[in-house]
Amino acid sequence: MNNSFVCGYLRIQGLTDDHPTLTTYFEGQIIGPTHPFLTSAWNATDEDDLAHWRKFPSFRSYFPTCATPSHLKKASHSIRKDYTKRDYIFMRWKELFLVPDHTKKELVGASFEGFYYIAFNQRTGAVSGYYYHANSNKDQQLELEYVEERCVASFEFR
Repeated sequence: MNNSFVCGYLRIQGLTDDHPTLTTYFEGQIIGPTHPFLTSAWNATDEDDLAHWRKFPSFRSYFPTCATPSHLKKASHSIRKDYTKRDYIFMRWKELFLVPDHTKKELVGASFEGFYYIAFNQRTGAVSGYYYHANSNKDQQLELEYVEERCVASFEFR
């Protein structure tokens, strides 16, 4: 949190017929004083940023008058770095490679060329996101909910 950085793995099921389950590694930027709402990389324009952030009801509730990229720039400066006092954490996630084969750069029927705009609800653990890539469908959405993991231990004796 101190570095405004997050990383992890996304396991995606049912995306392509050839690969029923995919796992990708991603790195992300936590929006705040270090990383603004305006994306400085990954080929998104200021207008793309504004359009995607405004899709989140949580963003609109924090910044109801944010209507231009210059407002978006000001909104970034108003976010406190004290993440524990915020209901939502806004981020960008960029998938970097497939796991375990990090050398595979293309996959028929799937792409990780773009990135996700993310809103994480700290109270419920829900993650909402919108995928962006200039050449992709503009309505790709990600919805993740916390599911308590119930594990059964297994042992093998020899």
